Amino acid sequence: MKIDSLRLGVTTGLVWGGGVLFLGIIVALFNWGTPLMTVLASIYKGYGSNLGGIAIGTIWALIDGFCAGFFIGLVYNLLPKMGDL
Repeated sequence: MKIDSLRLGVTTGLVWGGGVLFLGIIVALFNWGTPLMTVLASIYKGYGSNLGGIAIGTIWALIDGFCAGFFIGLVYNLLPKMGDL
């Protein structure tokens, strides 16, 4: 069975981006999850608890999630071919 790498990339990008967006909103409103945001801000430059920082972090996460899902799909599709050798 083949996986559509593009769809997997879009799906993982949306899920991860949504999670990072949700975290940013929770930190901005309730100041919960600040240590996790600090860790993510060390990876996603510009990510913070203000509106601009949340938008930047979400964009980074969308791209990061898409790339991860896309390459996981590619590797998954290559693995059965290796078994046929």
